[in-house]
Amino acid sequence: MEEKLPPQGSVVCVDNTIIFKAVYNPDSIVTDLFEELILKRSCSLHSTERNLRRCQDAVERKLLSVCEKLLVEKDPSIEHFKRYSLVLDALDIAQKRIRKGRRSTVDRSKLAKVFAQELIEQVTAFVSQRMEFVKSFLEVYNLQFYSGKLDEALSILRDPEVDEEDAHLLALALTVHEKRNIPVYIWTDDSDFYDVNEILKGYDIHLFKRIR
Repeated sequence: MEEKLPPQGSVVCVDNTIIFKAVYNPDSIVTDLFEELILKRSCSLHSTERNLRRCQDAVERKLLSVCEKLLVEKDPSIEHFKRYSLVLDALDIAQKRIRKGRRSTVDRSKLAKVFAQELIEQVTAFVSQRMEFVKSFLEVYNLQFYSGKLDEALSILRDPEVDEEDAHLLALALTVHEKRNIPVYIWTDDSDFYDVNEILKGYDIHLFKRIR
């Protein structure tokens, strides 16, 4: 698996697995994404509308499952959830609003329902804000731009069970390469791409992985 980062001014297509990590855990790769590729190397980062939609849905599902654990446990350990900064922010806001509106006559079950709804709304809002932040570093393309290369991308990836978003990202890379006649880099940790690494080099498409 290659680790070498792309050279100055490169075109980089960002896989949905990377975007997921950037949105889900702000401490994981955003620093690398911003400083290494954009600030230090002046690279342009690209992705597809399909990848971003999938990532937002996946992060929401993941974080809401964490919320569910918080809500069903009688005495949840906050220590366990410290790595989920988005959830803790939402939890803090929800608790403050409940305390602000609390009255001695309010039924505890009603408070629990308010807490649950508030937590879910806050998490959804935080995910949306985080996605918009990450998206601001990307040039995002719709299907119309790269549709002519989608069948070729599927053929290269070969696996009938391939992640469809991977095919869309590869089709984008193939299209950009054809239009600009320059090497294109794909930032990924997905085996669907690394399984055909040598084939992609023939298209002047190169893979790299850098995640902490």
